[in-house]
Amino acid sequence: MVQGLSVSLDSTYGASTTKVGNAATYGVSYTTGGLMLGYAYGSKRVSTTASYFSAYNGDTTASQTSTTYDGTTVTSQAYSATYDLGVAKIYYGAMSLKTNSSGDAAESKSTYGISAPFGAVNVGIALSNAKYTNPAATSYTSTGYKGIAKYSFSKRTIGYASYGTSSTSGGKTSISNTSVGLIHNF
Repeated sequence: MVQGLSVSLDSTYGASTTKVGNAATYGVSYTTGGLMLGYAYGSKRVSTTASYFSAYNGDTTASQTSTTYDGTTVTSQAYSATYDLGVAKIYYGAMSLKTNSSGDAAESKSTYGISAPFGAVNVGIALSNAKYTNPAATSYTSTGYKGIAKYSFSKRTIGYASYGTSSTSGGKTSISNTSVGLIHNF
């Protein structure tokens, strides 16, 4: 077919009478040189009393739960792109999740950033934002960033240090995280 093009299709069948659990997904990606583009889509019929969505509002977690089977379908989409400039790599990713039930719930997120090698050290920063809408149609937004540095001790051993922070709309919460670690592949 087309060099660098990849296509995937998947279908899953659930209960025979209600079709609960029926799912379909497809994806396509294209890679050429330093460019990679990707897209994926999925849908699934959910079961009675299944919790299939949650949104964090800074205080509590609110789940969209189907109490009676009403034909609710959860759909998701994801996009991604990376480009290797040689001296640095830039990337972007986004996803969305929504339901078609009464009391719609939705979620959308995106992340973009850059990483660059400096000898054995690779440094990167990513910026993210997200919007959650719960079944009561209340929306919350979250923003944050994360910086990371990785050092290659060998082909199989990498040390890393990262720092990130995020905050939720309305000043309900702000979270920061620092981590240091060592990864060894056997």
